[in-house]
Amino acid sequence: MPTRRSESIGSEASITTVDEAEQDEALNSAWKALNSMLQNFSVAEDHTHFDSRPIREPLKNLLDIFFGEGKRADKAAALLVRKAETTINPDCLNQLNILGDKLFSQYQQSGEVDDLRTAISAAYGSVLLASNSSPHQISRVNNLVVFLLNGYKGTGEITYLDEAISIAQKAVQLPMAEDLISSLFNNLGTALLSRFEATGNINDLEEAASTAQKAIENTPDNSPDLAPRLRNLSNIRVRRYELTDNEDDIQKAVEMTSKAINLPYRDNTELLGRYTDHSNALMRLYALEGNAEKLESAIFMARKAVELTPQHKADSVTQDPEVASRASNLGSLLYTRFGRTGDKKDLDEAISEVSKAFGQMPPNHLHYVHLQHNLGAMLFSRYEKTGSGKDLEDAISNANAVVRNTHPSSPDFAGRLKNLSCMLFAKYESNSKTEELDRAIRYMKMATEALPKGHRNTASQRKRLSEMLKIRYKKSRDLCDLEEAISQARMAVQAITEAGPGTRDLVDQLQHLGDVLMIRYQDTNEKKDLAEINSLAEELEDIAGDYHADL
Repeated sequence: MPTRRSESIGSEASITTVDEAEQDEALNSAWKALNSMLQNFSVAEDHTHFDSRPIREPLKNLLDIFFGEGKRADKAAALLVRKAETTINPDCLNQLNILGDKLFSQYQQSGEVDDLRTAISAAYGSVLLASNSSPHQISRVNNLVVFLLNGYKGTGEITYLDEAISIAQKAVQLPMAEDLISSLFNNLGTALLSRFEATGNINDLEEAASTAQKAIENTPDNSPDLAPRLRNLSNIRVRRYELTDNEDDIQKAVEMTSKAINLPYRDNTELLGRYTDHSNALMRLYALEGNAEKLESAIFMARKAVELTPQHKADSVTQDPEVASRASNLGSLLYTRFGRTGDKKDLDEAISEVSKAFGQMPPNHLHYVHLQHNLGAMLFSRYEKTGSGKDLEDAISNANAVVRNTHPSSPDFAGRLKNLSCMLFAKYESNSKTEELDRAIRYMKMATEALPKGHRNTASQRKRLSEMLKIRYKKSRDLCDLEEAISQARMAVQAITEAGPGTRDLVDQLQHLGDVLMIRYQDTNEKKDLAEINSLAEELEDIAGDYHADL
């Protein structure tokens, strides 16, 4: 069994455990039970199915003694920098490694989560029972991180991500070969990006970017891993650009994905992934620059990716996230071109592609909700173009599901609430039912409150909310609605003044404030409202004068 030191290494705090001798005895007993069980089963790397059920209990007992009541991630990470030499037979460790690999391969084929959980436990055991000085230790750690990442993907349990990140952050501090450290950095960056998507913590996104950059810096130019690592960093930069509008991020993402396309590839599967990433980056660059050639190039790349998808996969009813992602990407680009040209053929094809993608995406997948959001938005656009009641109902149904499945801490929560509100308002306009207007107002209030301070959409959403309240006031004659409409209009003016985005936006907000004040003046004959309306008119004249003077 491993011997443990009571002192700490570096700044690592010591771990409080039960009596060392008692724990050694318990670990030794648990290891013997596990080793005995392993010897009774063949875990050779062949194509036969291995039943992991008998092995789960002794493996669980071993790990329970290691971890006690503490967090697995914290204790495992600490042990990585504290363990001394081990007395475990290398053949036994090798058998545990084979067990983990075998069960992980079975999970990839069958999707049986219990196999994945047992593979993770086996990987934990092989890491914690081995010495950090072992030449294979970092490979074991890297495998454990990969298994944990798949644990999150397979179950949606964020504790797997926390464990992968904590362990990888400690492991990268250990001495290791260049190829191993680049792989570990890459996996750490992937885990950090996944946790950012789950929690919205911007610190994880920043660390993901710096970590993925280190992975590339430690990858030789002739390595077959360079292209996938360029793709990983480009995806992180694209996501950061979406949140920060940092133009350097999207420019670098386009450069990296373009470089990846021109690197050697083993098969079409690798190539179509590169086409997809380059298409995604080009789409964002188009949105920034408005260059139609970028959009056409993005659509061309997306089509090539879809065309390279094996037909049996594209036609299969079996869910496949990668197939779904490619169809979704093409659909989003066609939807963007529809917005530019108004060509309904693009809109119809976009909905067709995204509907296929939605059917291929497992409900527990990280991007399932995002895909459903896009489908709802496209259906709503077709409703606006054709007036199809079915499209509107389907759009609202999807938007409701998206809001229910988006955590309030997500950076996308406010936007999704706003979209649902706009759809409900459209339904109100079609049937004049007050309950639809009430729901639209309620969700727009929630959307506005969910925006972070200083967000660029604050003014436009407050104005939209004010407009809805004004409409309800005209139906109900409830002065509370009118008062709130005026209050929201004032806050919209304040937000637009603080942001300073341009004359046209400020003029719109001032005019709307004047409109709602005029309604109150007409209904209540409040003299102060008339005075404020006149003051707003003078301000608008001054703005108009300044605008023409600048031309």
